[in-house]
Amino acid sequence: EELLLRVQNLEQISCFAGFLPIWKGGKNPMVSSWGDEYLSLEKALSYDPAALAVFSPYFCTLDYDSESALDFAAAKGIDFTFATWHTRRTDNLWRFKQTFLTTDAMLDELPEREITRETDYLDSGLDVFCSKMSYIIIDGEHKDGEGRYYSPKGLDVCDLHPPPIKVWDLIKEVA
Repeated sequence: EELLLRVQNLEQISCFAGFLPIWKGGKNPMVSSWGDEYLSLEKALSYDPAALAVFSPYFCTLDYDSESALDFAAAKGIDFTFATWHTRRTDNLWRFKQTFLTTDAMLDELPEREITRETDYLDSGLDVFCSKMSYIIIDGEHKDGEGRYYSPKGLDVCDLHPPPIKVWDLIKEVA
């Protein structure tokens, strides 16, 4: 029953997002043409992937890879507990992603309507991405096989929100 609910929830974003099957033991998609087409959830799951990823030009994501990333965000006035879509890992609760839903008007504020993936922004441990070519692994097995990706109740795809002002200011700063 829980799996069916997760599938129904993810299907709601299929009008503006694509899904990717991810290989076991890695973070790479099992398909090579993923940037050119959106796979449906059903098609992505038909590959029997170890994990599932999602991508959309409308997603902006903050990826907290260390405690210093949390400190950096807090110093910028960013609430890393803000209720939007969170992706966490069962084996490391302090490494997680916050995904926000942008609008066309917001994307128009960015060069080329996106930013390239910025890893370890200013040596903070924070990765920032807002691009159709940046995918987010959201469910399934982590590449090391030790943990699983998941979204807590109340912080899943149904809770996707636009970025608060402080987050959007950071996105524009990175751009």
